[in-house]
Amino acid sequence: RGLGDVYKRQLYAMIVAALINVVLDLLFVMGFHWGIAGAAIATLFSQCLSFCIMLFFFLSGKSTVRISIRSVSRKPGVYWTIIKTGLPSLFRQGLASIATVALNVSAAVYGDAAVAAMSIVGRIMMLIGSAMIGFGQGYMPVVGFNYGAKRFDRVRQAFRYALVVGTAFLTVLGVVGFILAPQLMALFRADDQAVIEIGAFAMRAQCLTLMFQPVSVLSNMTFQTVGRSWQATFVSSCRQGVFF
Repeated sequence: RGLGDVYKRQLYAMIVAALINVVLDLLFVMGFHWGIAGAAIATLFSQCLSFCIMLFFFLSGKSTVRISIRSVSRKPGVYWTIIKTGLPSLFRQGLASIATVALNVSAAVYGDAAVAAMSIVGRIMMLIGSAMIGFGQGYMPVVGFNYGAKRFDRVRQAFRYALVVGTAFLTVLGVVGFILAPQLMALFRADDQAVIEIGAFAMRAQCLTLMFQPVSVLSNMTFQTVGRSWQATFVSSCRQGVFF
């Protein structure tokens, strides 16, 4: 029950921050006409608010975890372990941002239509990828608990289940995206045929690879959860870093 309450509080904090982000986006971008700067300010404010809400839960004693200066470790090995464990997540998310910049720079050679098309496709695929990562983040605690308890049979069972569900889910989305690629692009730039054509081709190419994404994401998260930090970092850096 206590763990369920923690997850609920995390969920509430994220929902509140997301709703405020949407409201501030409308206010700053549509109301004040601040453009991209307004969207950035709205995102920054909502993230800070989410942090403050979660910090309040810790400081108010409503969490099973207590924050105390006296409990801060003075052992360098503790911080090295934290850094190693977090590296896969850093590479997984950080390289995605760098890859987006690199892709936009490369697309600029082919004109504004290519840049616009790849930007739209990137956002759509990022949304799909975020769903897979969210699913994987729910999978990681299951692996961690059972690996720590030496229930390796449950670890294998969880991996197989997550792999089957994730592959089926992304395969369906890939098929839908492949079929409806022109219509999806038209939702963003219905007045620009060049953007629709380039974007539809790029989106269909990426949809063909969606079914392979779960095995990469789940393998990466499994390595990270069981303490194989360097293997997890390598896997997470391959798609958006080494091979891209």
